[in-house]
Amino acid sequence: MTRKFLVSILFASVVLSANSTVFAEKLKKGEKLFTEEYSRVFDATVAVLTEKGFADHPHKKMKLKKEKGRIKTPEWRYFKIWSAKPVIEKQYKDSYKVKVKEIEIEVPQPAAEEKEGEAPAADAAAAPTPAATPDAAAPDATAPAAPEGAPAEGTVAAEAAPAPIPTIKKVKVSIKRKFLVHNDETNKWDKGDPDKEKAGYSVEDLLKAIQEKLDKEPNPTADPAKQVNLNITPPPIDRVARP
Repeated sequence: MTRKFLVSILFASVVLSANSTVFAEKLKKGEKLFTEEYSRVFDATVAVLTEKGFADHPHKKMKLKKEKGRIKTPEWRYFKIWSAKPVIEKQYKDSYKVKVKEIEIEVPQPAAEEKEGEAPAADAAAAPTPAATPDAAAPDATAPAAPEGAPAEGTVAAEAAPAPIPTIKKVKVSIKRKFLVHNDETNKWDKGDPDKEKAGYSVEDLLKAIQEKLDKEPNPTADPAKQVNLNITPPPIDRVARP
């Protein structure tokens, strides 16, 4: 009994250790998986943020930690003015935190097909078993004794450890946007809804731009001709509806 218990514990530990490094990745909003290698994805992400104008700020610079996969942009303030009496103005603040991480995900496996002519497991289990005869039930007194330490007759050998689960490496990019709208009544910055305000660069815009850069450039770098100066040209605000 003790031997069977130890074998069961060993088998369970092998299964758990194999599954600890393999998992199916469930993406959240603002996340995307890339099939390219880590260095290219990180460089493409930096290039996109630089071209959008988030790298250079009058007082701060974009922070990069490639070995840790972290990018943090400075906070940019911009506004939209509507011609009216009195004049209508909306002010916004934008900043982004990006995480780039190499992960392993489980490769989808095709469903096991039943072999031709093989009876299903359920039918096999339901099939009647032949009744035991007295001769079969009684032990054979003339049979030689099993050697010491060998498993007793009729016991099932311990199952072998499962084969390793095949995995594939991918790079996950997670972008969190901090979008604030100025409240003129309280003179404070409130958390805003980017989808409602339709101002600035959405997370989806940035992820799409990263994929496009990876598709077009073997060594992704920022194009100086595309780099925007946010001090002169703020993030897109032409989509903002008039209050």
